Amino acid sequence: MLNPGETTEVKGSAAKPYTVKNVDGIIWSCTCPAWKNSGGSVDKKSCKHIRKVHGDAAEAARIGGVPSSRATVVAAVVTKPNGQAQAHGGQHNGRQITADATYAQSVLDRAAAEGRELRQDEKAKLHGPPVLLAHSFDDQEDLDPTGYWQSEKLDGVRAYWNGVEFISRQGNLFHAPDWFRMGLPTHPLDGELWIARKMFQKTISVVKRLEWGDGANLVKYVVYDMPHLTCGFEERMEALEQVCLTSNSKILKFHPQTLCKGRMQLKQDLDAIEALGAEGLMLRKPGSLYEAQRSNTLLKVKPFKDTEALVIGHKPGKGRHKGTMGALVLRMPSGVEFDLGTGFSDAERRNPPTIGSTVSYRYTELTNDGKPKCTGFLCLRDYE
Repeated sequence: MLNPGETTEVKGSAAKPYTVKNVDGIIWSCTCPAWKNSGGSVDKKSCKHIRKVHGDAAEAARIGGVPSSRATVVAAVVTKPNGQAQAHGGQHNGRQITADATYAQSVLDRAAAEGRELRQDEKAKLHGPPVLLAHSFDDQEDLDPTGYWQSEKLDGVRAYWNGVEFISRQGNLFHAPDWFRMGLPTHPLDGELWIARKMFQKTISVVKRLEWGDGANLVKYVVYDMPHLTCGFEERMEALEQVCLTSNSKILKFHPQTLCKGRMQLKQDLDAIEALGAEGLMLRKPGSLYEAQRSNTLLKVKPFKDTEALVIGHKPGKGRHKGTMGALVLRMPSGVEFDLGTGFSDAERRNPPTIGSTVSYRYTELTNDGKPKCTGFLCLRDYE
């Protein structure tokens, strides 16, 4: 056991041992790549070397880990679409890695060599549950959507129910209260934790907490698929609706689907639902299977595109924003850099996303030099 300020060396995979330090009793650090590349606040960062020194129970208590009554079921329950338990490829920062071990190590090594934290997409590949991800309808210029199933695109927080717990795309546990999970089925569900339209930030503020408090009463689990079933989309929807009708859960809600009658009707529906405050529409290919990957069988239809970029700098505000952040300097995955100065609240300008964090923003199209047009800040990408 280390006292605050003390250090010790722990043998790891590298030639030289790693140095573990109890900084102040609340913050612990380690020189290993796993600790350096883990996301989140510094007081919540951990690794296997720290756990070895501090002890599993003490470390779980320090970082606000999973309560002991739930730890054993959370640690290994991720279910493949075929209903079989997925073998994990090891651990990283105390979390199970669901990817192939060789691939996972290559991702960790690459991030360490580049001296950066894991990107959101890398976290999802390493730790995340096997979910279906959408492509953009805008990229399907010749697609006739007639006969596709259409539903509202919810502006909630994606949550995979593994039969025991709610898991985010990055494999993080949502600490839902016991009563919230009561009555849910023991098989996987795919859906979103959702309050209402234009309530995305409120939803995040509730579900990110260790204790959801009274805000839990506002949240519903709106479901739109059953990943473990191998039948077509229509059969899965019939089964899912029946599950919702017969469930004793107070929070489980079926997400309705309607048939699309063509591009003109799709545009009209998009305009109508956008006027009500919705984010957009989703399209599902008829008869499609649930694929644990990004697939053209699921398409998002939005008036704006949205994507993510890395914060690499801040620019000071002018005029009424003097003394606060005026714009973020962002770097796209392509390497293109641009300033994002719209869409921020006054509170967000006073406390802007930190350098090195990832943010989501919206835009209409790219210029000839690859920069986004008509941009707007959406959120800090830290809720998964």
